[in-house]
Amino acid sequence: MKVSAAKMKIKKILYVFFSVVVFILYAMASLASCTNGNNTISDEYGNMHITYGEDGIIRNGIEYYTYYVEDGYSGVVSICIAKKAGRIDIDIYPTGCKDDTNYKGRDLDSAAFAVVLSEMGEYKVRISAEKFVGDYEISWKIEEKK
Repeated sequence: MKVSAAKMKIKKILYVFFSVVVFILYAMASLASCTNGNNTISDEYGNMHITYGEDGIIRNGIEYYTYYVEDGYSGVVSICIAKKAGRIDIDIYPTGCKDDTNYKGRDLDSAAFAVVLSEMGEYKVRISAEKFVGDYEISWKIEEKK
């Protein structure tokens, strides 16, 4: 019986050891795929190329968001930028009227601000990045006009 118990103990140890090795290899492969390589976010109007560097995500390209303001309401576009390096530009304009911007920001630094859109219609938020390292967040809410 002692031999059998010893064999069972060895089998358990080997089972745990191989399970841990498989888990570590899987975790390493998963992390490697998250931190190396390129991704591209694109839609019908833009294309944001994303790479991963030592300082974080590097963005190059253009990305668009579309929002709609109904009659009797205002739209509020909230923008938060945390910039480490590179360039980021943001334009907010009525769809089809790029030259009639409600907001035009060039080479923006880290900041948080909001743009109120008080006219009814569809609006585009255009984000243009060139070697931009950092992060940004665009959020949207509707408020009833008083």
